[in-house]
Order: sequence, then C-alpha cells, then structure tokens
Amino acid sequence: MSYQQNINTGLDRAYAAAAVLPIDVRSLRLVILSDLHRGAGDDADDFRACQESYRVALRHYQAAEYILAVLGDVEDLWECRPSEVIAEYAASLQAEKPFLDVGRYWRFLGNHDEDWHVQTEVHRYLEPLLGRVGILEALRLEVMDRNKRLGEVFLVHGHQGTAWGDRYGWLSHWAVHYLWRPIQRLTNLRRTTPATDWRLGRKHEFAQYNWAVAKPGVIVVTGHTHHPVFPSPARYEQLAATYDDLRHQPEAYESEVLERIEADLAFAWSQEQPCYLNSGCCSFSDGSLTAIEIAAGAIRLVRWRMAGTRPQHQVLASARLKRLLADVAAPGLPAAAAP
Repeated sequence: MSYQQNINTGLDRAYAAAAVLPIDVRSLRLVILSDLHRGAGDDADDFRACQESYRVALRHYQAAEYILAVLGDVEDLWECRPSEVIAEYAASLQAEKPFLDVGRYWRFLGNHDEDWHVQTEVHRYLEPLLGRVGILEALRLEVMDRNKRLGEVFLVHGHQGTAWGDRYGWLSHWAVHYLWRPIQRLTNLRRTTPATDWRLGRKHEFAQYNWAVAKPGVIVVTGHTHHPVFPSPARYEQLAATYDDLRHQPEAYESEVLERIEADLAFAWSQEQPCYLNSGCCSFSDGSLTAIEIAAGAIRLVRWRMAGTRPQHQVLASARLKRLLADVAAPGLPAAAAP
C-alpha cells in the first residue's frame, strides 16, 4: 500500500475504536500538550530543557480549571526503562495528578510510550504517582451548542499507520532501546523521524490532512511530528513575515531554513479546510513548548516561552471553534499534493 493508504488505515482503525464524548462548546476548557519525551535526565533527554515551562504551564491550567490532555509520547520508553523515567521525573508526573484527582485528565498512547499498552506496567509505574489512570489511543469529542451538534474534534497522537511507529513498533522499540540509545549517549545524534526530519514531517502531515479532509465535520488534532500546525490567516502571515525577514538578511541566510519555511507556507496555503491541527511538542531545545487550547468557544495555538527566568504565555493563532467546525462541515475536498 502507499504511504497515504497506510495512514488512512491506521487512522480509520483508531477513529472507529474511539469513544465518543459529548461536550458543550461554551463550557469546554481543554489544553492539549504532546511529545514531552521524558527521559532519564541525561544528554539524550529531550524534555530536560522544558520541564520548568511545563511546570508553570500546568500550574496555570490547573488554576483555570482546564482539562489536561497529554497526547502521547509522554515518556520516551523506546530509549529508557520506565524505572529510569519515573525516578527522574516523579515531580513532573505528580504535577499532573491534581487534574486526574478532579476528573480532568486524559492521557493518550504515543509510539514512544507503548509500554503503557500493558496494564501491569501502568499499575507498577504510573499509578503510584498518579492514581488510577486510563490510557486512551484516541477520543472523539462531539461538540454541541446546547442541543445542536456542531461537529467533532478527534484527538489522537498521530503515529497510526506508520511503519516504525505503529505497524512494526515492537521492532523499532527493540532497535532504539538496545542499539540506538548507546550510540546517542556517545554522539548526541538524533534519529531521522517525522519529528527530526522536516521533510518526513511535512509528508506525514499532508497524509493526515488528506485523511481529515475526507471526513466532513471532523477536525483532527495530533502531535507526533513536533511541528505546531494551526490553519489560520494569522499563522500564514506569521510564516510569510518570517520568510521575508530571513530572505532579506544575507548574514542570516540559510537555504535549508528557507526551504523549510517555504514547505510550511505551501502546506498552510493548501489547507482549504481547517481540519488538521498539531499541538507541536513539549521538547523544544530552547525550553519552550507549544499547545492547543480550547476555552470560551475559541481554539488557540499557544507557546510557553522562556522570558528571562520565567516562561511566558503567548497566543500564536486563534479562531472560533464554531467557525472552524462550520468550515469543515462541507463534503471532503480533493486531496492536497505534498510539495
């Protein structure tokens, strides 16, 4: 099968098996964070630089009574043993516990934390810190405005259908854990994945967009690629302004950077329906993290970025959720072609 067909098959399976939860657009307060990749605290640990931003962000969302959705790849269990991660990040895990205690905590499976498929492992490692926690693969939020159905927001990590992340996950887990991790410790190299190779990432995002655009009335929100995506004119204008700034600064000119922004612009331009969003990640090397927020009827792409010694909240793009759902209610458009 083609790459697109494999992604379609994986997402179709997750969508069909997902629970459906009715939610009211007026009262929903939800933050979606993904791809922490909590490790063992060493040089191979991608979360280490972001733990302060994550702590401050969670304190903010707890005080504002948000639901916390942690959308997969929370622990990096391809590279680390669960005991290593729990020992290093017990405090970070316990910062999530207040959400679970009041019934506002959704935890999802990613390809890197696949140990949590096994309930005995969840019971052994997560529950002593969090309490009784259920692990979801996907969830369908049926968005209502009083008694009127507006559409669906489909939450899923986004690795479904990929060869190494889904179909051959058991083999990739073994290879990373026993072969790649020692090499990474010595060299600090990174693997070539949709999260580390922007070309693979954009190919994967086009495939997920094409799946979503064929499902009228559905907005899919994923992680996995570590690349925040929010289809809005404001976001397109931000990318265009960054591109223009770089193009007119010969001292800052890097063809690889410009090529990546050109691909991002092409993807943003091709999204004729706002049916695909990506929360980005909580493992940026500068200590920042990105998230998708839904509150007061709005949906936003935000960043928590270090400003001096304290992370600051910044809205990157925003839209009314009702408007986006109305825009995706039409029959599916032709698939987009990857650049």
